[in-house]
Amino acid sequence: MVADVTGWIMQAHSDPEKPPPLAHEVVEGDRVPIALVEARLEALGEEFDIDELAYDPWRFARSAELLEPVFHEVVEYPQTNERMCPASQKIYDAIIEGRAHVDGHPALAAHIAAAVAADTERGWRLKKLQSREAQDFAIALAVAWDRAEQIAGVRAPSVEGVGR
Repeated sequence: MVADVTGWIMQAHSDPEKPPPLAHEVVEGDRVPIALVEARLEALGEEFDIDELAYDPWRFARSAELLEPVFHEVVEYPQTNERMCPASQKIYDAIIEGRAHVDGHPALAAHIAAAVAADTERGWRLKKLQSREAQDFAIALAVAWDRAEQIAGVRAPSVEGVGR
């Protein structure tokens, strides 16, 4: 499995004194246009033979419907504790055991370093806190790893972080 790391940061949330975080593009305004995300996913789907698009249905259900023809399968993956606790543990184990190699990609490594473990009634999970440090790539990686293991029916062999 290869993780493509691309993200956006809203101009309203960026610090004009600093360059944008690695692998992030600054977009105008205070929201990332969903069409930008859809276009990137469509381009990836056309460039690579991607088995599955997993998505959180909160704010992305319609986009998933539009992208369905591009991917072999489109799967809802709500970021509930029931799903995210096991997914967080799986990616943690994979990193500790050396099956996930993310240290070669600085943006992905930074997101993982900024991720926080939050206790829930189902165990711990990676969670975004009200921090200025981006953590989205870490959470997306946990979801992708979980789905890759489920598709393969076994433990996913490895992951490499790539990006632009």
